[in-house]
Amino acid sequence: MAAPTITVHHISPGVIHRIYRRGAVLAITEHVPPVPFRPDYYEPSWYRKPADGEDVKASGQLGWCLKWPQIETRPKQGAQQHSLMILEVISGGYYRRSQVFKCQLDGDEGRVYMAKAYDPAFSNEYPFDVTWAADASYSTEAAAYEDIKRFGYDGQFSPRYHGSWTFNLPIIKDSSPRAAPCPNTRPVRMILMEYVEGLDFDEIFKVKVELLLSTQARLHVLNDIFRAKAFLEFAGVSHRDPFPRNVILRGSSSTARDMTAYPTAGKVVIIDFEHAVATRRLHCCIDAPTEDRPINPIYHHWRHYPVEWSCLVPEPYFSDYAEWQKWMENSWMNDPAFCAPLGMEIAPWARDTRDWFSRFV
Repeated sequence: MAAPTITVHHISPGVIHRIYRRGAVLAITEHVPPVPFRPDYYEPSWYRKPADGEDVKASGQLGWCLKWPQIETRPKQGAQQHSLMILEVISGGYYRRSQVFKCQLDGDEGRVYMAKAYDPAFSNEYPFDVTWAADASYSTEAAAYEDIKRFGYDGQFSPRYHGSWTFNLPIIKDSSPRAAPCPNTRPVRMILMEYVEGLDFDEIFKVKVELLLSTQARLHVLNDIFRAKAFLEFAGVSHRDPFPRNVILRGSSSTARDMTAYPTAGKVVIIDFEHAVATRRLHCCIDAPTEDRPINPIYHHWRHYPVEWSCLVPEPYFSDYAEWQKWMENSWMNDPAFCAPLGMEIAPWARDTRDWFSRFV
């Protein structure tokens, strides 16, 4: 379906109503997300091609959202409905890829959730085709959480998933006599997860990590990160952005400075699957795992530790690769939860890794 070519001067159909604030209430309904479609990873891409930026600019950001709203999918049979109240905006406002907030459902103060709304009218990707981008992010992240849940890993390495949703936001009508007609509301898609109390490692690394975590605790966290990545890859979810900002230490203090008084290893939780690839999905261009178990982390990290996690690597492992490899062997060798890769072609550049694996494959 081709995007329209707009030749007339744009007349704003309305203005955005700022709804993402503490105390705001949304009526949410369960929604079936579209299957992921980013053309770099899925062929053929069934979704329309992104519109030209000049066409988007001619309509304006809100006008484009009304002209080309997020795609409708088949209605979910027996779809649940809830009243959602925003408790705190974690990351939101104008020029954001998504709106992330703490919330509760139906007045139940005993359970707190985290919601992520993909609102193209607030997107920082304008004048790119913002509804295309919002649907791409929504379909990608929903697919990742669905596949993690399907493999039985829900809540183990990532937040517990509570489904995909939609809600309608009001549009404040433009009072100008030249204003184009527009609907009263517009749809926005959202996913719902458990709220994870803790700090992401970007925050933790702002303070000297040795003040926050003991040597053993740092190695324990590193072990958990490697394990989580291996199991998620096995579930067919390649994160593609596994950096410190997207990994939370569950149960840590609310600030890094407070954490110095109460050091804890906590539990690692990986978040933000907006750039993930669902390799077990139909038409995915990335090969899905063929092994019967997750690949042993030794295979991926034998040569060196990931540079983005170097702050967690204590001495002597940081400076001495022989010590690093000894720790890897002690941590992962002969662990029955993992296997060696079936094909050494997975990393053809890593000859020393392949030679090492031949000793026990």
